Amino acid sequence: MSNPASPLRVLVWDENPGHVPQDIYPEGIRETLAKVLSEKSLNASWGNSLALQTAHLDQPEQGLPDALLAETDVLVWWAHLRHAELSDSRTAAIVEAVETRGLGLVVLHSAHYAKPFLQLLKATGHLKGGWHENGQPEEIRVCAPQHPIAQGISDFTLPEEEMYGAPFDVPAPECLVFQSYFPQAQRFFPSGLAWSVGAGIDPNFASGPGGGQGQGEGQGRIFYFRPGHEAHPTYFHPQVQALLLNAVCWAGHRI
Repeated sequence: MSNPASPLRVLVWDENPGHVPQDIYPEGIRETLAKVLSEKSLNASWGNSLALQTAHLDQPEQGLPDALLAETDVLVWWAHLRHAELSDSRTAAIVEAVETRGLGLVVLHSAHYAKPFLQLLKATGHLKGGWHENGQPEEIRVCAPQHPIAQGISDFTLPEEEMYGAPFDVPAPECLVFQSYFPQAQRFFPSGLAWSVGAGIDPNFASGPGGGQGQGEGQGRIFYFRPGHEAHPTYFHPQVQALLLNAVCWAGHRI
């Protein structure tokens, strides 16, 4: 984990997707997200400064060389169609950095199938309630207003998004921060989930002796946020932008 007095070093990564509509994201996903985080951090009242970089799958070492990972505090990950192309070596490097060094991981939308995410959570990530790309409204409820990622966020509606339906095949989170409802499909989905993983957690812990004793908090923090289909302008919504900045700062142990 980085020095709290220094800027939080954030790497925004995507798979260099060629199918993202340029009329919606003319700068692409990763550059849009980096710009959003930069602008929101400048206006934040609590003063967390970010040092932002972007990278993508088609760069040397898939945009994730060891030297860059070593200088990154939070990795923001958007992917959709090219999950299988991420090498085992790059996947292992990310998993090791999260579990032992405390690299934060913010996973967005279809990256529920990203290899590092699945390996860290030991899950399939399957959408067992189905999905639909018909651009229906998504109502997002703040379930844990006390959680740092929910700081300053109120319930909001995205006018159009891809629908995911629960159950979502991932482990129980430490906190369900946001819950989605799709009124057209009458389906629910846990849309904002927070975990900690790695060093600090007792792998043999069961229910414990009582007295508030738990399994411990892992070095690495992971947050999954469901919205963000490339066919919709979700990342321009002010509430989404604010919670993504919160998520990055939480994953980087700054809030």
